Amino acid sequence: MTTPPAEPLLQDLRCDLDVLASPDASDWPKVADAAGRLAPTVWEALQRQGLLEGLTPHDQAAVHYALALGNRIQSAPHRQRDIAYWRPLIDELRSEIAHFATWWTPGTLAWPEADPERAQQGTGAIELRKRLIALPPSWQHHILERLTPVRRYSQDESANDTPALAALLRHAEEQTRLMNFPPAPGPFTTRLEPGARGQDVMARLLLLPEGWQTEVVRRLAAGAGPLTSVSDAGMALNIIRVFGVRLAWNASTGSGQ
Repeated sequence: MTTPPAEPLLQDLRCDLDVLASPDASDWPKVADAAGRLAPTVWEALQRQGLLEGLTPHDQAAVHYALALGNRIQSAPHRQRDIAYWRPLIDELRSEIAHFATWWTPGTLAWPEADPERAQQGTGAIELRKRLIALPPSWQHHILERLTPVRRYSQDESANDTPALAALLRHAEEQTRLMNFPPAPGPFTTRLEPGARGQDVMARLLLLPEGWQTEVVRRLAAGAGPLTSVSDAGMALNIIRVFGVRLAWNASTGSGQ
């Protein structure tokens, strides 16, 4: 039997979410403290109610990612204590925390910050990841390069925008059935920084735990860049050690979630 969330805990969570809703109205210490409290509050509540272990691997990864994100904001060095700099990540943290809160407070409170499509995005990312992993390596690498915004000094004039992951997967699957493979990118057509080409990013993705791979793919489907997404996941896995969470992430090759 699960323990119902305590009312003061819900009030504290609501208060911290409200602080981050208008960070410009607060000073940095108040914003940083609110960001640092949010994920641990939800994480501990899920653990206390016995809900965390029952989550899918990719949902567990998302909770741990938020734990790391809140810690990053709270412990930002003085030179980076700029609300404008952190605003996109603050908004992401609010949305994720509200989404998690719906798991252990059903019907208790409204969480308007939660994205109504968030659960479906996570579920959809499981299939997207499986499709990506199933492709030949050359198509995997090509897709990661195509998902990366063109650098200002790139000579790739054919890429004016970043296509959707699902569309790239469909194209790669069709071409694979026809036994067609993408040309190797030249030195000026790659979208990735030197030393971080598609094959390098794919190799780093496959080193993550499977649930974290799915979380990265969810972010790619939402428009995030591959190199940033994979790097942030690795950073998060290191940060959550502060909370006693230690996960192996250097040998995953399976097809889990």
